[in-house]
Amino acid sequence: MWVGERGGQVKEVRVYLDTNVYGRPFDDQSQERIREEAEAFVEVLAEVVDGTTTLIGSDILKLEVQRNPEAVERERIAAYLACCALVVPVSEGLLGLARELRRIGLRVRDALHVASAAAGNAHYFLTCDDEVVKRRPAITRVLTSRGFRLDVLNPLSFCHLRGQGDIET
Repeated sequence: MWVGERGGQVKEVRVYLDTNVYGRPFDDQSQERIREEAEAFVEVLAEVVDGTTTLIGSDILKLEVQRNPEAVERERIAAYLACCALVVPVSEGLLGLARELRRIGLRVRDALHVASAAAGNAHYFLTCDDEVVKRRPAITRVLTSRGFRLDVLNPLSFCHLRGQGDIET
């Protein structure tokens, strides 16, 4: 264990949630996948409250949330972000890693989020973006070459693995 910037103890499983995961409860819940991903988000938050999972955030995440034009959604997501044990600041190292991740086809924001998760020593980057999940092998290759160990999963996959006891740290 190590001490986060807010002084709290950081637990064994550290996750970074992409902005789209925080937004899932505000999306059209009539679609089964969206509803299930929203439920997975709530499950992860419950684990954070229980202390079995540590939530990592970033300045990039905070900025993206601040730019959300929907006031109610923006305020609620900002409240979720208050659960983060650590907020990763933007740094030259983070930007350099994001540039490397762009070379494997990640969009700018996605590269910044994945780089933030790695810089925050998250074990898991959870996203509802299938394009990011499809690039998991390439992301792993880039991050491993830089000494990071981060897995990219959909929140449903994470909760399924967690339920089976197959989550590694």
